[in-house]
Amino acid sequence: MSKFINDELPVLQISRADALKVIQKVSSLYPAKINCLDKRAGPDNFMCRDLAPISRQVRDDFETIEWGENLEFAGCALDFVGLALKQSSKYLMVVKPSELDFKMILSNLEAREDIAVLD
Repeated sequence: MSKFINDELPVLQISRADALKVIQKVSSLYPAKINCLDKRAGPDNFMCRDLAPISRQVRDDFETIEWGENLEFAGCALDFVGLALKQSSKYLMVVKPSELDFKMILSNLEAREDIAVLD
């Protein structure tokens, strides 16, 4: 318990191959094609209205999957994949999660101080 109080959590370590597999698995929870035809004005740009209910469903589905030792990383990946989809939906009419740049998502995850991706 003192580790949590003193902010001494260990760095989360995962191999690059496992990290990419987890990111791909997380992105597969989303529908194969998301139509972003109904956009609403947001604080800085337009956002796809359909993305919020889809993301809620994906979070529910995420909870039903056995992630094993990669659970913490998968939770972070879920946030970053969702962010990538949200950003893509601002500019595209159709977003396909399978066409996201998984290596870019991984590099964004690597930028966190609490995640170490091993080669």
